[in-house]
Amino acid sequence: VQLAYLQRNATALDEMQRETVKWWQRTLKSTKQHVVATALHIASARGSTERGNTINANTTWRCRHLKVGDGPKQPLTKKSHHPVRDTQKGENGLRLLAHITFFNGNSTDRPIDNLNFLTVIANLNEMEDKYVFFSSIRAVVDVNTANAYVSQLLLWKESRESHPAGRHRVSLEVRSHSLRELRHPFMLVAVHRKNMAIQLLHFDWFFYVEADVLIPARAMHTQVQLAELLYEQHRLLLGFVRVVNNTLGKLFFSDIKAPAARAALVEAPGLGTFVRPTNTYAGAWAYPRSIVENFSKSLDWILHSAKYVRERAAWGWRSGGIVTLLNSSQLGLTADALWILHRGKSGPFYRPVRGFNSLQATRLLST
Repeated sequence: VQLAYLQRNATALDEMQRETVKWWQRTLKSTKQHVVATALHIASARGSTERGNTINANTTWRCRHLKVGDGPKQPLTKKSHHPVRDTQKGENGLRLLAHITFFNGNSTDRPIDNLNFLTVIANLNEMEDKYVFFSSIRAVVDVNTANAYVSQLLLWKESRESHPAGRHRVSLEVRSHSLRELRHPFMLVAVHRKNMAIQLLHFDWFFYVEADVLIPARAMHTQVQLAELLYEQHRLLLGFVRVVNNTLGKLFFSDIKAPAARAALVEAPGLGTFVRPTNTYAGAWAYPRSIVENFSKSLDWILHSAKYVRERAAWGWRSGGIVTLLNSSQLGLTADALWILHRGKSGPFYRPVRGFNSLQATRLLST
């Protein structure tokens, strides 16, 4: 009866929620009985994320590359003067340390609360199932002690450990931080810095994301292919670009308010054409160890004050020279290869504010 309830209501959920329901269905038989109640709770949250709150592959042609689970399907490397990283399989042993900041005010009633939780789960599923270019991933979800979703996050870990297929790419750790430890609630976003510095020699890649941002495998794969070479050869940092969609499925940049001038173009022989966007903030960043070693020595790494700390934490190495991809003929990639979805401002949550969430996603560069 419970599974039938999930199936009847799956059609009313958005794409990401349907994937979450399918995941619960696959694991119900191999987990404890209280997982059933949690699955029903997730299904009941469907009203909080109405249709239109995700990028739908049928909505517009520009959306197809942002579909959750759209990981690399075939080798993309080609011969060039500067060959790109061959990261098609996890056989190269790359290890990723991922930190997700998830603050919750001890509530599961607000639509945005459920959206944040579902987005965290979607990112974990994406890492486990589609980040095939990493052999192992340690995902740390940093939460405040009052977070009402801790037990449900731990259920994800429990169900993965008991999964009949034995898939364990992701090792999940939920870290709870008290107000006494943080000194200010906003400082939850800063705790990843200390752990990354400690783990610097134990991982090859480092990744930070806010709870309401979804990182498709394609965007992360593009980072792994290009970021280290771009930094080695040109001392430039490769950044993501956040997009949002309204209830009609139209795509807009979340943070970029104006197109970049032609003078902002950067040619990187053997890699592609890049552009310095008018706003480099994306709510997420991913760097290899070689970049984090230098990033951790910069002033941008230090987060001692609560003022603007959320933005500073999620900006990455802001003064390091962030660019994003315009196109790469070597890899057959276009600008949307680095698009990530800002779910907290999409669908029913979509609101143009002071120029944000307003610029059409086709206008990265001035004509």
